[in-house]
Amino acid sequence: MKNEIFKDKIPRCPDCEGLVKPDIVFFGEGLPKRFFSSMEKDFPSADLLIVMGTSLKVQPFASLVDRVNDTTPRLLINLEKCGAADPFMKMLGLSGGMDFESENNYRDVAEVSTCDDGCYKLAALLGWKGDLDKLIKTEHDKIDKQTTGKAGETKKTPSSGELTDNQEDSEP
Repeated sequence: MKNEIFKDKIPRCPDCEGLVKPDIVFFGEGLPKRFFSSMEKDFPSADLLIVMGTSLKVQPFASLVDRVNDTTPRLLINLEKCGAADPFMKMLGLSGGMDFESENNYRDVAEVSTCDDGCYKLAALLGWKGDLDKLIKTEHDKIDKQTTGKAGETKKTPSSGELTDNQEDSEP
């Protein structure tokens, strides 16, 4: 499956030849019941909200940033700032959205970068970079072993944070 995806081919089930659908919800599909129960339970008790890789324009996800308590820090890791509060809504006394630029901002932070780079930066700031590198290598080895029968086909380079071919196994 992994090889098909990396070759930009549409993955098909090896048993029935049907299309393989990723474990995501496409636009227009109904959300699972668990989404709503988790939203009601988890967001009010969150200590930190991390939002990554989104336009924050599609509901109900766009409004999830407002489901955490008013004192909960919110971190956006994204290629661009998004989800800013609508000035008109603010005039009506409705907060709705992130507040990156105002002098009243006390909890919203934007890291404008790729999700991978932002996560690496956050892990480094927290002193977890070594743990993250180890976890990524372990999980990539599991995937490689499942698809090729041997581990170590790809690796994460700590300096670039990008997947590259494993140069250790190749000849010059």
